Amino acid sequence: MKPTWGIRKLNEYSISKDTAIIITDSEKDNYYWADIPDGSLLVNDKTGNLSIKLTGESDWVPVGIRKDGTDKLVKDAVINVEYYTIVKFELEHNRFYYHDREEITRIGKLIDGKAQFKVGSGLYIPGTNQLEVLINDTVRCNTLDDSLEEINMKYFQIDADDIRLGSTVTVRYINYERLSELYPFIFIQERYPWFFEDKDIWINTAENVSEDGLAITPMSYTVSYPADDPAHAEVTVFTTKKSRLIATHRRDEYFNDVTKRSITKFKVPRKVHDYYLNLFSTYFGYQTNYSKALIKGTQTETDKLTLDAEMLYPNALMGRASVKTQIGNIVTFKRDGKKLYASQNIGMGVQYNLPREEDPYNITVIVRNPSNGLSKEKVLTVDRRKIILTADISYVTTTSGTEVVVTTLPGSKITIMGAGPMAGGVIARDAVVGDNGKYKVNIPLAQQAETYTVTVSNDKADNTVSKDIEILLHTPATPLSVYVVDGKDSLTGDYEGTNALSIQAESGSTIVIKDSSGAVIHTRQPSNLSVEETLYRIPLFYHPEVKTFTVEANKTNKVPESKTVTVNGYKKVNAKTPFNVSNVAFNNRIWDVSFDYTKGSTITAYDANNNIIKTKDNTDSIVTTSDETMRYFAGRYYSFKQKNNDYTVRFTCTHPLYNDQEVTRTVVGAHLPDHQIELLNTYVINPYADMYNSDAYQVLELKLYKTTDDLDRVHLTLDTHPEIQNNLTLSYGGTNAKPIQYLGSNLLDKINGSKSSYLEFYGKDDLSNEETLTVLPKINDYLSNAYEGDNGSYYFIFKVDNFYDLMENRNINIKVNNKATNDINVPTTILHWKNIDKFSEYSTESNDYQDIQNKLRAVRIKHSQVNNASNKSNSQRIILNELFTYKEVNDHIKYIHPNLFLQITVAAYKFTKYISNNTEEDRREAEQKSDEFISKIRNKYNLELPKHVADIRETWNNYLYYGNKVFDDNGNAPVLTFKHNLLLYPQMFAYLNASYSIISTGDFEEYYPVDDTIVLDVEQNNIDDIIIGNKINSLEWKEKIKTIFKEYHPREIHSFYPEIYPISSKNQFLFCKMKNIPSNFNSNKNVWFYNNLIYTNQIESIGEDALCNSYYSSIFFHYSRMLNIGDNAFRYPINFGITAFNLSDSNTFEFGNRKYNPFLGDASKLTTIKNPRKEDLDIVEQICPLPNYNSDPFKVLLTSTKDIGISDIFFNYSAIEDIEYNCNSVTFVDENYNPIRYDNKHNDTYLGLTINYDFYFTKHDLNKNKIVNNGIGRYDLFGHFRFTKKLKEIDLSYFTNYYLYAHDFDSSGVKKIIFPSAYLANIDMLNTYRNTAVAPFTDCSNLKTIDNLDFILCSTNIVPAEFFRGARLLKVDVNLNYIDTFRYASFYGSSDGLSFVYKNRKINIDHLGSQINLDKSFLGLTNPSDDQGIMLGDAVFADSNISQQEIDKIINRFINIPYITFRDNKNIKELNIYSNLLISASFFYQKFNKINIKSNSLEILEFKDKIFNVDSMKNNNDNYIVIAPNLQYFYCEKYGYTVDKNHLNIGNPKMSFFAKKDNFKFFPINDDYDFIKPTSYFIEDFLGKSNGYYNSYFTKEESENVINNLELEIPVPNYRYYLFDKSINLSDIKIKKLTITLEDSYYKPSKDINNAVGGSHYLNDKNGDWISDKRTIEKMRWPALEEIIVKGRARRNYEETVLGVKIKYV
Repeated sequence: MKPTWGIRKLNEYSISKDTAIIITDSEKDNYYWADIPDGSLLVNDKTGNLSIKLTGESDWVPVGIRKDGTDKLVKDAVINVEYYTIVKFELEHNRFYYHDREEITRIGKLIDGKAQFKVGSGLYIPGTNQLEVLINDTVRCNTLDDSLEEINMKYFQIDADDIRLGSTVTVRYINYERLSELYPFIFIQERYPWFFEDKDIWINTAENVSEDGLAITPMSYTVSYPADDPAHAEVTVFTTKKSRLIATHRRDEYFNDVTKRSITKFKVPRKVHDYYLNLFSTYFGYQTNYSKALIKGTQTETDKLTLDAEMLYPNALMGRASVKTQIGNIVTFKRDGKKLYASQNIGMGVQYNLPREEDPYNITVIVRNPSNGLSKEKVLTVDRRKIILTADISYVTTTSGTEVVVTTLPGSKITIMGAGPMAGGVIARDAVVGDNGKYKVNIPLAQQAETYTVTVSNDKADNTVSKDIEILLHTPATPLSVYVVDGKDSLTGDYEGTNALSIQAESGSTIVIKDSSGAVIHTRQPSNLSVEETLYRIPLFYHPEVKTFTVEANKTNKVPESKTVTVNGYKKVNAKTPFNVSNVAFNNRIWDVSFDYTKGSTITAYDANNNIIKTKDNTDSIVTTSDETMRYFAGRYYSFKQKNNDYTVRFTCTHPLYNDQEVTRTVVGAHLPDHQIELLNTYVINPYADMYNSDAYQVLELKLYKTTDDLDRVHLTLDTHPEIQNNLTLSYGGTNAKPIQYLGSNLLDKINGSKSSYLEFYGKDDLSNEETLTVLPKINDYLSNAYEGDNGSYYFIFKVDNFYDLMENRNINIKVNNKATNDINVPTTILHWKNIDKFSEYSTESNDYQDIQNKLRAVRIKHSQVNNASNKSNSQRIILNELFTYKEVNDHIKYIHPNLFLQITVAAYKFTKYISNNTEEDRREAEQKSDEFISKIRNKYNLELPKHVADIRETWNNYLYYGNKVFDDNGNAPVLTFKHNLLLYPQMFAYLNASYSIISTGDFEEYYPVDDTIVLDVEQNNIDDIIIGNKINSLEWKEKIKTIFKEYHPREIHSFYPEIYPISSKNQFLFCKMKNIPSNFNSNKNVWFYNNLIYTNQIESIGEDALCNSYYSSIFFHYSRMLNIGDNAFRYPINFGITAFNLSDSNTFEFGNRKYNPFLGDASKLTTIKNPRKEDLDIVEQICPLPNYNSDPFKVLLTSTKDIGISDIFFNYSAIEDIEYNCNSVTFVDENYNPIRYDNKHNDTYLGLTINYDFYFTKHDLNKNKIVNNGIGRYDLFGHFRFTKKLKEIDLSYFTNYYLYAHDFDSSGVKKIIFPSAYLANIDMLNTYRNTAVAPFTDCSNLKTIDNLDFILCSTNIVPAEFFRGARLLKVDVNLNYIDTFRYASFYGSSDGLSFVYKNRKINIDHLGSQINLDKSFLGLTNPSDDQGIMLGDAVFADSNISQQEIDKIINRFINIPYITFRDNKNIKELNIYSNLLISASFFYQKFNKINIKSNSLEILEFKDKIFNVDSMKNNNDNYIVIAPNLQYFYCEKYGYTVDKNHLNIGNPKMSFFAKKDNFKFFPINDDYDFIKPTSYFIEDFLGKSNGYYNSYFTKEESENVINNLELEIPVPNYRYYLFDKSINLSDIKIKKLTITLEDSYYKPSKDINNAVGGSHYLNDKNGDWISDKRTIEKMRWPALEEIIVKGRARRNYEETVLGVKIKYV
């Protein structure tokens, strides 16, 4: 066997095991490795090299290499050393990055706590202890202690815990090289060998690998270098034929092609340096193999060898030779040809220390590459041994010069030289140090600073010692000189008679002048002049006596200088200008003082105790510098505050040349009280006290001051004045309180009148269920203690005697220790009906209302459309016409009271001048009546109730308002803007309104509430935090007014408007920044929120039942900011609620339990049934959370990590636009959150809600008598998506348990519906208004598409009642394969896009997995005669657009056709019936051009004249054909009968106008009296084949006999037949008594079918009352008839006479 190139797979055995053998290299391929005995030798027959097979090895091992765990014993073995640095970890990807020495980035793996590395420059042999790893040069890893794991010849791994970011890893191993010829490896393993060479063998032991393929594409390679082409290398790659082979280096691609055979050769360029060629081989269906081939560079090995050597001297006794060369090179040091040291460079270079001797000597450094034997050398010189020189250099500078002292080795040389150009030059040059080791020298001072360098050297030392010294002290260039000179200013004449000192010194000097005591009296700072000069004028106060002065000139590093001089003095005289002081005059209690004086005067002020009063500059006196008066500079130096008591100030004026002067002034005091109070803030505890029959308490935040004599207010705090706690009392209104420290926390929150205050003093922070409030005893602590607040304030609290006092600003005086203080003005803080008319008193017209104005304009149209019926109301007029007046409320208002209005309104018919019959006198009389009524109310309740007249032309009415005047004189409504923060806002307003009307009779009656309108613009951010629950007292107040009304206006019956709900507020527009609307905000189950508007652009949450009792109201907010919507937040299921409008572009509401997190589940449609349990669901607890359908549209995002559960009526009546599913599935649940299932539903639930007789839904206790908005409250008209007018498309494939309820999509705007495909509907036809699928698409005017309609039509045998009603755009296939019944109006109003088809269903189970068994299908009929047909209810195709073509498809399957089946149908013009299934057919309304009926099964046929297009049928007789030989009942009017048997063949019917008497039952007569003839009717031939038809009940012979009887009994007579033959004369009839027996006389067909006989043929009044009609008696009586007895179902026995005929009912 000859080997093939490359690796091959070996699966056969070649020889049996035996003793060791010797094999030549040329024949070794004839043997399988496993068959070769251990110990066998392999002889290379060309070179003689020997190899041996060792136990456990997979390859021949060269002889001379031990495998006992030690290093290879091969000469010149190469040790590879590699260095790595950890630079990055990516734990999420289980990998890390490290750099090698060339900073090439490599990637390692993190596997099971191990860090895996790859050796870079060679290979090692695993299991031979050749690999060593050192971490951070400290931690050694090896295989003996399991800290190192050898994976293969290229990879190893260590514990990942041992390395960190920045760790270094040193790897040392003996590089593996095959010796002599290539010895093949045999790999016995399942995985493809990661490394192999030519002739290597792989034995794959894996059973799941086929013979035809490998997991990784096989590949090996060789590289050769042609002698004739040194610029290129030839690469030979061995790989699978037809593999894609690619060879690249960086961006260069050298080969890219599909191999045509197993061996592929190509050339690549050689570069100067070595590089690696990347090889990729890919075979279809296998992984890509990758290898790196080394391409050697053209640079010679000698050129590559580097030698960089230098000699360093760490100290005087040692030299160090440092050598740098390539890693692995051997470095040898020789001296005089003898080897000193040798070492291999393992990465850091090689260093060798050598001694320094008395004389220099040379060494030779040799570098050798062990791999190729090349070497280089270099000679280095080691310098002789040296000493270390030391020296101590010091110096001292004095005024005589600088002395330098140097201490060092004797014989050393000293050099001292100046550094600067002005220096003294060379002071010493090579001066020799004597035997004592010291050298001294003096450097004289110069006129400038200088630097000198001192250098010490010695011939025996390598080093020198030097030091710089700075000499800074110098002699002055300009010596100090001082002279006494005349001080007169020659230019101005000033300072005449004075002396001065003229001074000169060196530039930069500071001049200091001292008096005889040594005190400094003048300092002159240095200037930039070349010589420092100054003139000092001696002050006048020095002149009267002889004075001595000392002058100094100081400068850094200069020799100090000083001079002393003496100056003579002179005597004083009177001043030319007398000294004067301005009179006392206050400006803001300040006296600014001015003077008259002589220049040079010194003015000093003294108090009454002769103490000097400091000037404003904090000096004792004023020294004047000008002759000018200081009156223009009043207060420049002295200002005196008015004090509480009088005081005096004495001013003196002195001058060195003139005599002293003096003036005294008295400062009059203010005489203020001892204590003063500053009001900081005011609050009210219980600001709703009047509603709860309780007391309110005023809270004043005060600062307390003690008035000082200086009129300063000393702030009295407990820290600064602790004594006030015992000796100071505040008194007012019966409260006496002492200042005291508050030991608790949050004092202000407890007393500021907020919800916290109610909790503190009344134990409640919700007052909605309280009738009265009782304050807790702890209030007494606050009344007797003025607790200290922040910044030294006190909270003084007292009870308010009259609550309404709080509605006005008022002045009070709080006493301190029973002494009056200053008056303080306490502003009102409550906005109340008492003061809302006066808001202009505490409001100012605001120019900053543009924001609220823009908001009002933005919402006015939408809000006005919420209730179109009230468009003529006053509030609508105001908002549409922007009739507002804008006011900014004073920031003292802290509380908004629920009783914001108190008003009695009379809307008097008699007031209205637009009623023509109203006179001026009528109006005056009506107004007088109103005034009298209101007067009684004023007296009873002590109310002012001012009168206002409103003339509102739009409402055709006049109003009298008694109470608040809400609108201004121009009819504008107020806009109250609150730019400050409030403390309390009522959850529900309670307008105290009573409304009456004086009607046209002049009487009073109670009337509907009138339209007050107000806008509240609250700008604070936390309004939702200040909302408090409160009771509604408006109904209670109204009852009080009603009592007075009854007393004033007594009537037997009073007409009062039935208040099902009182109204909390009406026409209130709230603009705010509310984030969370609480539950029952301004409404509850008993209180309306009526025609209101809320605008909040920060809302995030709406609480449960928050706005559900709102009517004709709207809310504007950002849909996108809504984070939580409570149950019934906008409406109850039974009412319309509040309408929502969106302020943002985004319109998605999210529901579920995983908000704002990515969905990780499966949001695909259901393909199999799924029935999660309650505990498996993420329940959306809200039952009815969405705004009504008039709202702006929104999307609903259902988000959950699993299956989600929502209420059955979640979307009902909402403005839902689209549904997005971020959940596994959706399940409908009931109000107890149990999944809706037909196997656990009860009759007392509907769409998951419980119902009973008294309440619609017991979960909410909503009384059905209080339902608003007719229709919504009818639970039987609910549906999953009813009235979802904004819905565009709905995909129900995500729902696990969808039931099609009655009216499920009624009036929806949906365009496309996708029904579930994983299960069929469960239709309950016995349950009238539940999952019956009745009228599901009624008025779906946009519905165009329904996917998977078989969801319903393949789950039942019927088309439910009104199923397609109103879906006039729908185009869909209607599968009738399983249908046997069309219920009432099932296609009523349907479109022309319906197409009838027959298809077998794909599934037959409902959502619970139960089989829906439909016995028969049309396509399943083996014999067409087995078809049972389709039963029709009434009006099936009435008002429909269904096409003639589609009717023709199915009409022959109809069992019956009720009389209004085709009424008002647009497209059905022909009846083409050829059927043996049809039993009954009635046609009353639709007009046909053609009627062709051929049926052997037809039993009943009815026509009314309206159905015949007479012209069409008479023009072509074949357009009217009826062949029904078995007909039993035939009815027609004027048309429909013909004697032509080819066109009318109806056999012998039992009930018709020509049936024989014995075979006949009368038709019951109806109330269509116009057709009544004398008990008979003549039928003409419709098609003109005869002159008509005459028939009588009695034949001629029978008639002649019967008329002679006195009594006759018959069934109900029929107006289609004569009773007697036409030959009978009525006057010959002797019958006096006629008995008519009532019975069900209509025909009953052989099969029970719907509406077998048309409605016109039933006896409408089965009690026989039609007999009593005069028209009946007049047409049927004969002269002898006296009595008619009607026997049958009479309501009662009674008699009456009509036209002389006695009629008796029995």
